[in-house]
Amino acid sequence: MSVWLHLFILVVILVGSSPLGARTRPWVRVSLTSHTVRIHSGDRPDALFPAAVGRLRGGRHLGPQGRWFSGPDARDPAFFIASRREPSFYEGLPQLRLTPVALRGREDPGYRRAAQRPFFIHSKVTPSLIWGAVTAGCVRVQTRALKQIYALARRSPSLLVFFSEEPDPLRPAGTGVQPLRVLKYGRWTHGRLHGGVDHWFALDLQRGDVLSLTLGPSDGVVVMELYGIRAISPVARGELSLRYRVPLAASNRGFRYLRLVAPRGGASYALRAQTLR
Repeated sequence: MSVWLHLFILVVILVGSSPLGARTRPWVRVSLTSHTVRIHSGDRPDALFPAAVGRLRGGRHLGPQGRWFSGPDARDPAFFIASRREPSFYEGLPQLRLTPVALRGREDPGYRRAAQRPFFIHSKVTPSLIWGAVTAGCVRVQTRALKQIYALARRSPSLLVFFSEEPDPLRPAGTGVQPLRVLKYGRWTHGRLHGGVDHWFALDLQRGDVLSLTLGPSDGVVVMELYGIRAISPVARGELSLRYRVPLAASNRGFRYLRLVAPRGGASYALRAQTLR
């Protein structure tokens, strides 16, 4: 086999294995099934982080699919924000707007349609990251990951962000977060909080439901916080028990998110949830 044929085969392998072809520029891969963000430079994966991605609806994740891009655009200041401070839960951190690769031109009518319902990569918006499929389509990441992606987008305009249904073969190490858990009603759920790592649970509630949460005996202090449908602000809080009625408005259907935190160090917990109509 000739040298030229060897080179041709190598090029085909490189081009076929990545959404960037030969991958000469940095890019970001979001796994919608593993709920991770992987930052690549060239052929070497630089870092892997946990992420919150779009919720499942009808077997499909809300939000972006396939090839999108992000980066500064002088024609549209909302495209790329260095420090978002309103609402306050964005903590003055960057926000990176995502646009489909097919709509690079502002003159494209599809660009205007996408602008009416934009998606972003932004901060965690809750005290700790809810790791799972919980958003309306945006990607939430921890501060460290967000700053790295922002720096890449500034250096490399039109940074490719590739959304994939393929699972990531690796698990983020030393992340300081736990994957989202589903809380089953009428049963005791046991766990332990330690090392400043909070536990998040998903609760599927309907309009008018009355949620009752009870904590059993513990060897420390455990606080429960219930977050609203958009998971951006607590709607109820308690140490031994928590009771919450879902408003009757049509927009209040769907998941709430329960956070367990040990403010004074490690603590075990036993948690039971019940719903009443």
